[in-house]
Amino acid sequence: MTDNKTASTPKTLLIRADANSSIGIGHVMRCLALAEEWIARGGDAVLAGNISNQALLETITKFGLKFVSIKASYPDSEQDAEQLISIARPLAAGSWIVLDGYFLDAGYQNQIRQAHPNTLVMDDYNHLDEYDCAVLLNQNLGSESIKYKTNPDAQILAGVQYTMLRNEFRKAAQNKLENPGNEFNILISMGGADAKNSTATILKALNEVPTDMRIKVIAGPANPHLENLYEQARTSVHDIEIKSNVSNMAELIAASDLFIGAGGSSCWEVCCIGRPLIIITTADNQLRIAEQLQAAGAAIYLGRDESVEQIQISNAVKNIIKDSEMQQTLAQNGHKLVDGNGVSRIIDFLNRA
Repeated sequence: MTDNKTASTPKTLLIRADANSSIGIGHVMRCLALAEEWIARGGDAVLAGNISNQALLETITKFGLKFVSIKASYPDSEQDAEQLISIARPLAAGSWIVLDGYFLDAGYQNQIRQAHPNTLVMDDYNHLDEYDCAVLLNQNLGSESIKYKTNPDAQILAGVQYTMLRNEFRKAAQNKLENPGNEFNILISMGGADAKNSTATILKALNEVPTDMRIKVIAGPANPHLENLYEQARTSVHDIEIKSNVSNMAELIAASDLFIGAGGSSCWEVCCIGRPLIIITTADNQLRIAEQLQAAGAAIYLGRDESVEQIQISNAVKNIIKDSEMQQTLAQNGHKLVDGNGVSRIIDFLNRA
């Protein structure tokens, strides 16, 4: 991409991602990790999206990004692409557009790339028949084996070496602390939305585990079941704390003995820090992640949220609690996979491209 802008004009990372009760916040959060590194190197970052949650909007601006609202998302609105192209038009040479959303299909990608060639598309499970971009990125384990259909000049970045983690997780991985005391600490996070309230199922299952434990639940900003979760906490046999809109996720993971979550971006955070992991998937795009992590000995995958039974959860937790060797093996295998430097490798690549 070339134009007549001066070399002193900061390059911009323009991100297109949405977050709501149906798709969660994972797309936005991993893009924030990429933006954090971009800004640290002297660039500017803008996030354009359909986001109504005030806490998430505050997080976006806290990370130093400018936010531009997309009122109606593609494919329901053709103005989506037009607005993004308009935002990109004055950007300096070397700037990039990042498209992160399963609804942003090849037609949308082509429209953006024709106007701004430096376009990076995020993918997780090869859900489109074809992709149109300068760079296609899949950060997931085993993604190197996917045979993508792309435009001939597209470059592909695939594998966990490109996992996008915020700086707080890299720091936590370097300063891991063992948990004092006799209580077993469990952290539960089923994503930003948890539409089917899988968290409640997990809490009920943990009532069948007699071990003395402390449980922290991260309820995402789009979670519609908070009242029910507070009721679960009040009636549980265990000490349960419900937390919302947390800003210290890395610290919470590092303080846990076991993480129970969906098969999204949080899996890579847990692996990087090095904690045992139980996965219950909530969407099709998480299946490959969960299966690959289990195959690598870095997680225990129990299945889809609609089919997992409480006894499966309670038995899995009991087995982990009583087997310190299993705890150590899961944690070590996960940590070997994710070194936390993925965003640095991605930005290096974009600056060379």
